[in-house]
Amino acid sequence: MRAIAWMTLCVTACEGPIGPAGDNGPTGPAGVTGPTGPAGSTGPAGDPADVADGTDLELGAGSTLDGLPLATQGPTRLVVHADPTDLVANGTALRTAYATLAASSPTPAADVPVQLFLEPGIYDLGAIGLSLVPFVELAGASATSTVITSTANTTLTASSDAVVRDLTVENRGTNLQSQAVAVASDVLLDRVSLVARNATSVCTALNISDGTALVRDSSMLADDSCAQGGAVLITGTGRVDLMRTQITTRTPNGTALSSGLGTIAATDVDVDVRCDTLCNAASTAGGRIELVNSRVHIASDGSSANALFVIADGEALVDRSTLSAPGFRAVSTQTGGTVQIAHCTLDGDLLSAGDVIRVASSVLDGSALGTTICAHVVDSELVPSDCN
Repeated sequence: MRAIAWMTLCVTACEGPIGPAGDNGPTGPAGVTGPTGPAGSTGPAGDPADVADGTDLELGAGSTLDGLPLATQGPTRLVVHADPTDLVANGTALRTAYATLAASSPTPAADVPVQLFLEPGIYDLGAIGLSLVPFVELAGASATSTVITSTANTTLTASSDAVVRDLTVENRGTNLQSQAVAVASDVLLDRVSLVARNATSVCTALNISDGTALVRDSSMLADDSCAQGGAVLITGTGRVDLMRTQITTRTPNGTALSSGLGTIAATDVDVDVRCDTLCNAASTAGGRIELVNSRVHIASDGSSANALFVIADGEALVDRSTLSAPGFRAVSTQTGGTVQIAHCTLDGDLLSAGDVIRVASSVLDGSALGTTICAHVVDSELVPSDCN
């Protein structure tokens, strides 16, 4: 009995308190991956990439490019560097840039515009002119620092939707004709200087056959090295809108603004013509000329000069402008030409051998010959004119 009791007590007394937990054992292997859950809903669209500045690419004299990766959004700007010691190489770089644009992908378009920027310098194209590419803006640093020149018949031929700004385009002639720019479709010429020189026959700063050319804040010159010519010549039915532009011709004979069958609309334009023989400041032969808030002056050492000459059923509208041809004719018409003048100053005679010249509320310092209808016209001393 006592032995059993002791054993029971001994067992009970030998149980100590519970010890602290031991360290964790090593992590077991990962379990098998469970099945993929269903796709979640589509999140909101992120912000578009910043492409407003487009792409800048550079091309220098002597460089070549096999293709041009145009920006698909925003404009691409191709910069052509000029070498002040190699004008011909500069012209070659310019020509290479246009060849590259023609081979680009995508090609320039309304939604893929390109600016071809010419750094200050002279770019000599030699005896072969350059055809522009649609939807490409050809820009220089300024008309005084960036010059494109050639001895070709035409320096630049402008295509549809082309833009030329902030540079000078010169044709140095040596051929029968010298044209700075020829236009056959809609173009913009902005802050440019167009110069035609040295042709053995005809110089023309701007020749337009079709389409509409908008010219603003610019200048044009046909100088006395040409046998004849003028600043603007429309050879088809095109139209040119001139705004805030200086027109100068010094050819022995010719016409500064010649609309042919087309239309010349000039607003805030100065026309200065000096010639040796026969010349006109503005003329139309079956087309239309509009002069608004403009100043026209012509002087000749020869026998004939007309500030405005309208023939062949052409018509002209002159408003708030000055037509000055001292000793010659401010306005002359032939074979059906009609002219309407209002709020103008006319220094020179009116000669109507065509349809009729109508003058209202103007100053006339000269005589009126032929079919002229005047209303409220006075001379330079404010005495009513005889043509009323």
